[in-house]
Amino acid sequence: MIEPYIKQYQKAIERGWIEINGVKKRLVVGWKIKKVVDILCSYLEDERFIFEPGNCYKRFKFEESFCLQGYAPFYNQPIQLMLWQKAFFEAIYSFKERSTGHLLINEALLEVGRKNGKSTMVAADMNANLFVGGGGKQYIIASNDEKQCNLIFSETKHMRQRLDVKNEITNDNLVEIRNNAKNIKITKMSSKTQNKDGRNCVAAVMDECHDCKDDEIAEAVKRSMSTHDERLFIMVSTNGFINDGFFDKQLRYANAWINGEIDNPHYLPFLYEQDEESEIWSGDVEQWQKANPSLIYGVKKYAFIEDSILKAQLDRESRIHMLTKDFNIKVGNSTQWLESTIYDYEQDKWTLEEFRRGYGIGAVDLSDTGDLTCASIMFTKDNMKYVHIQFFIPESKIKKKDSDNGARYEEWSKTINPVTNEPYVIVCQGNRINQKDVADWYQRLRRNYEIEPYTIGYDRWHSDMFLHWCDKKTGYGFRTEMISQGKYLSFPMKMVERDLTDRLINYGNNPVLKYCFSNTSVKIVGDSIQPEKMDGLYSRKIDGVVTLIMSYATLDKVDIGG
Repeated sequence: MIEPYIKQYQKAIERGWIEINGVKKRLVVGWKIKKVVDILCSYLEDERFIFEPGNCYKRFKFEESFCLQGYAPFYNQPIQLMLWQKAFFEAIYSFKERSTGHLLINEALLEVGRKNGKSTMVAADMNANLFVGGGGKQYIIASNDEKQCNLIFSETKHMRQRLDVKNEITNDNLVEIRNNAKNIKITKMSSKTQNKDGRNCVAAVMDECHDCKDDEIAEAVKRSMSTHDERLFIMVSTNGFINDGFFDKQLRYANAWINGEIDNPHYLPFLYEQDEESEIWSGDVEQWQKANPSLIYGVKKYAFIEDSILKAQLDRESRIHMLTKDFNIKVGNSTQWLESTIYDYEQDKWTLEEFRRGYGIGAVDLSDTGDLTCASIMFTKDNMKYVHIQFFIPESKIKKKDSDNGARYEEWSKTINPVTNEPYVIVCQGNRINQKDVADWYQRLRRNYEIEPYTIGYDRWHSDMFLHWCDKKTGYGFRTEMISQGKYLSFPMKMVERDLTDRLINYGNNPVLKYCFSNTSVKIVGDSIQPEKMDGLYSRKIDGVVTLIMSYATLDKVDIGG
């Protein structure tokens, strides 16, 4: 009789090695997986549960015999389930409640690094449902993104086509996969699905749920299972970039379960994560298995991670992507964008007088009534960018704002900036920023230093009065350029980081800008990055950093557009 794969996995973890195709390989797992496997093994001796793996092993035999993979380097080869996959699915399909005879586990969360074979694994499991599952059942493949949903749906469909070439038993179309003889159907669901209700499924898999901001899709799936005694909802994902979204809530529940704070035998978390970030850089490549259990099987390549690490050492965006996607280390808005050593460095003293009768690039980050407002002027000389950022605050807010995470506005309003001979923070009368005060500041540059802003970049939001005072007919006649924020700040943000790293920005060691740097985290949206406030707190002001990035965006737009 075959020893349960859960038990085999436990023994391999304890001895620290596993035999793969006759070769011993070192095996390393994180403490969370070790604890979950130990708990599952305790179920084998628990009188409340029955272990009946016969149907599960039938599924394994089907998948390893008939589920042909669709992508190189394993194209048209049957899937070979790895021990960690067999342990995961064996737990789901083998444990039953003694009192009811129903499957014990009805919800599972699998967190694993990218490129570890999870999509192929899920597609094979769906095909097992289609060909050897019980009749009259419906299944759902779900994901927040339609494209991601289609990846697993398509792989499931193509596996079916490679097995049932002539559509003798099964068939498919754009929206469903069917076994007509047994009345089995697999459909898909994403955020774009118009009618998410009205389904009647017994099992569902939700892929890359880190992209979900809320539980809309998950709840729709669960509602569709409400009439079944046996139901199964499997979530598979890497970590992601959305803070406090659906996946973060799932992780909190999973960790509470692992820590013994929640007693729910119907739930199963399999969290492949690094225990510490230092393991990534330690030089022991086998530590990477903790988030990448398929490494030792050759599914994911050590060389891929090595290349990712090299890029991460040179580029912050690559580092964030690598930590999040390859090692499941959450890098959210609680992490500072730049270490202080990157932006806090010795700088030569300079004043606006050195740029008399010159041209500069301006940018503004205009505020609502009670916020910090910024205006900047940037000059280039000998490959160095000299940037001055002027801050404004209403007088009614200055003392109250001093409590904002280390801000010292009152002190800064009384300290003269040697670059301009004006305070670092200019106090505006009343309880709001008069945008004429910002336009007046640019006019003083004109009057006092004969410095002409070649153009002033601005964001469309809350800019009407500023543009009124910049207009030639109604104000000072400054040229302006609208700069869209969001993803359009990605490239200039990277350029700011690069120039700070190379010490090519001289901002006069402005203490208010340093304060803004300390509050800035980075938000990743697709392939772009954006500045955002650390911890998402309103009180953490990043206006100076946004203005600096907008200065770069304005310079870039002027260079391109002439």
